[in-house]
Amino acid sequence: MLAIDCHQLIRFGILLIATVEVLGLGTSRVQAAEAEANSQVSLAAWSERLAQWDAAHDLEWRRLLFYRSRWLRSASSVVDDPRFFLSESGQINPATEMRATLRAFFESTEAVGDESAYCRFPARVAFLNRRYPDLASAFPIPVQKCPKWDEFRNGLPAKRISLVFSSYFPNNAGSLFGHTLLRFHLQATGKERPEQALLDIGVNYAANVDTGNPLLYMFRGLTGGFQGSFSVMPYYMKIQEYNNAESRDLWEYELDLDTAEVQQILASLWEIGKINLRYWYLDENCALLILQLLETARTDVYLTDSLHAWVIPSDAARRVSQYGPTGFVKAVRFRPSNLLKYESRFNALSAGEATVLSQLIGISEGSNLEPTIQESLQRGEIAELSSQARVLDAAIEWVDFQTKAAGSEPGEKHLKLRNALLAKR
Repeated sequence: MLAIDCHQLIRFGILLIATVEVLGLGTSRVQAAEAEANSQVSLAAWSERLAQWDAAHDLEWRRLLFYRSRWLRSASSVVDDPRFFLSESGQINPATEMRATLRAFFESTEAVGDESAYCRFPARVAFLNRRYPDLASAFPIPVQKCPKWDEFRNGLPAKRISLVFSSYFPNNAGSLFGHTLLRFHLQATGKERPEQALLDIGVNYAANVDTGNPLLYMFRGLTGGFQGSFSVMPYYMKIQEYNNAESRDLWEYELDLDTAEVQQILASLWEIGKINLRYWYLDENCALLILQLLETARTDVYLTDSLHAWVIPSDAARRVSQYGPTGFVKAVRFRPSNLLKYESRFNALSAGEATVLSQLIGISEGSNLEPTIQESLQRGEIAELSSQARVLDAAIEWVDFQTKAAGSEPGEKHLKLRNALLAKR
């Protein structure tokens, strides 16, 4: 009897579990149907409001899509990668792209998480919520969990942004007119120490060159034959590359952007960061894309409206500077190259001091350095300590230039000489 009761109890438990599962499945279906109905209602509400919206002439929306006006041609996006658009005609029709964006936000159930439109296009989400707060409150865009987007923005907690212009580099045809990039400051507004740059982040847009043939390099560069892409790296790497290795001077233009505007630029960078674009050396290059990225944050600033024919990096510096120190640019900082620092030291020397300098930098590293340095200073008859200091400073700058040293890390070639000069200084 006890065994029978146990079997009956087991059968009853199985039946109970099956019943609960069926009921749960029905509940899930009801919830899914309700969610779908709510999405359709929300989509209809947004679509009705935006039906009267002139997307083709909405400046902020066009900037989010990286549209550009051209001579003798209709405005279109400089982005030609279909992954950036949700409509087949999105590159040339901002209205169809908005309709496709709304459908992707409210109707799409296949892509979730990082692959969803919500996670791929956070700048568009922010735009809609900001432009139509009443709709966003009554019919909110369904929120998705976006681990990769969260990791990106949390790993780049920028407080300020500077546009950086690098002087030309004759050994690289792609840098004959200089280069433009962004510096993301991780420190809030305040007096900045020079070494702070070592902790900041650089955002660069450049061509992905895959040939060493100079003729092919020139042809493809002028005809859009290279792919361009954005990259993020520690800012000190760009200082080492430009300031030190290539002896290029840097001008940093700190921009007048609030926290929300900085976040808007980050969101647009996320949207376009993994997209391939055709890189044109005289047109759709680092200068234009960096300026367009900045324009996504400020509709009252016009940086690219008059750049129809060609664009070079110096145009970017000129355009952000045109608003003056009380406008878009808050401050300008100059970061001289090692070559310029040496030349400045050298030009301040007297003829006698220059002679002693030539003796110092000609010292063989195999010799007894400190006594040899002292002998050179005495033989030059520059007894004043200030005069000796100027010579030693110039010699140190020469070593840094020759070895392309990075800050406090001198190259191995002249390490002993540099240390001896510092000890004497």
